[in-house]
Amino acid sequence: MPSHNPLSPARRAALSAFLPCACGLAAFLGAAAVAQADRADYETLVEFGASGAYFSVHADDFFSVTHIYVEDYPRNGVTRHTIDAGLNRTETLLPIAYGLPWIAADLDGDGHIELVLQRGDPGMGGDGYLDIHSAPDWALRARITLPGMKLVFFPVAIDVDDDSDLEIFLAPGSLSGTARAMLVDYDRPADLFVVRADIAAPAGTYGHTAAGDFDGDGRVEFITGNNTGYGLFEFDPAVGAGGLFYRGQVGDPYPGSHAIALRPLPCGTLHALLGHSSFTHGYRYQLLRPTGDNTFAVAHVFHEYHGYAGHQPSYGLDADGDGLDEIVMEFHPYARIYEWDPGSQQFQVAWSWDQTSEVGTLVAWADTDLDRDGVREWCSADHLNVIRAFEDQDAAAGLVCLDPRAGGSGPGRLQLLPAPNPASGPVRIAWHGGPGGVSPAALDLYDAEGRLQRRWRAPAGGWPAPGIEWDGRGARGEPLPAGAYWLEARSGALNERVRLVRLR
Repeated sequence: MPSHNPLSPARRAALSAFLPCACGLAAFLGAAAVAQADRADYETLVEFGASGAYFSVHADDFFSVTHIYVEDYPRNGVTRHTIDAGLNRTETLLPIAYGLPWIAADLDGDGHIELVLQRGDPGMGGDGYLDIHSAPDWALRARITLPGMKLVFFPVAIDVDDDSDLEIFLAPGSLSGTARAMLVDYDRPADLFVVRADIAAPAGTYGHTAAGDFDGDGRVEFITGNNTGYGLFEFDPAVGAGGLFYRGQVGDPYPGSHAIALRPLPCGTLHALLGHSSFTHGYRYQLLRPTGDNTFAVAHVFHEYHGYAGHQPSYGLDADGDGLDEIVMEFHPYARIYEWDPGSQQFQVAWSWDQTSEVGTLVAWADTDLDRDGVREWCSADHLNVIRAFEDQDAAAGLVCLDPRAGGSGPGRLQLLPAPNPASGPVRIAWHGGPGGVSPAALDLYDAEGRLQRRWRAPAGGWPAPGIEWDGRGARGEPLPAGAYWLEARSGALNERVRLVRLR
């Protein structure tokens, strides 16, 4: 048995009796919505057997490959599946002990990715661990000990302080009720990953976390399900060390285990979809709309009584390129993709499929662009350890508005018009502010990992022209490598994002 294994088959069965079902969701839509014809044409792009169902994804834009890191309990390790743009796949067993590979990203900006894993002491007792390994030799860079806290948690990586490094938020807990909210940061002068904030999490925490600047105040919020509802945490970079605060409960007071951030409307306000599923109460999910500083209103409720408690939902993804986020909602033996309909003010069916004959129960999700065509794919793993990526054949590549740091919307729209795109030389980035003549207060360029590479701020007297020229360089004047980048324009409550592709 592996020395650090939080989820052996025996322990999975044992923990299922204690864990709230961190799985599945369904939607109450009404007869008209259920009868609606599918509005998408999804086809499987890649399908292969894996060694587990929990995985993370890293897109290597320099080499135009995608790495999928999968738990490998049979071989006490972690397996990497590398897929190129031609959809050819190679498999490598990494020199890493078994763990749940939650995050694969370049956390410290050194050009090598870090793999963030959850591990735990063998047996029902002992401690849990958040371990960080770094490529290329996969040495253990950091171990964060979580005393007695071995329940499955789902960390998220996000830049909370605009330092171009990604921080890790996690909310570990124990069967005895102990729970914490923690922020792990990279200390650049010391070249160490350290716990920057660690506070008690009232009512216990578990399940997924919705992260983003929901209320548009420049501070990142985290919403995590707990035993009585959903806890709201906020990070204030002005405070420095510490800086993580519990702001209270949000939403209706129902136990929660799922939380995702999404934008139901094009380039609109970041919402939170929160929910829980169980054998006794079926599925209940609520869509929260921010109404002020750390305040939310319930905009829509999903509720269906169903005898099967499936697995966790996906997350907000604009897979068809229309600016509206979709979500996958599963209640076995069928699953559906939903998209917000502004007319009915509810989610409508965009695509559905029968899992009885096609796939097993869906367990984990990621989004990918394996074939490098600019269209995002839904990538899922099922309980049979099969990983699939499926893509909307009618999707349009281009504008998306998925920045988790940006919040808010307003009248009018700020359009970004980069040309040429893709490009190997300079790019003219123009914008159009609509009838009101809106111009951006700032333009930020991020790489595919979410690291800030360059920032332009509006001069004191305003922009001399509605556009700038990007020379393909970063903030220090260094040429940026080929790959995908995101350009974000911000002006008050208006936010716009476009994808830029830099060629060799």
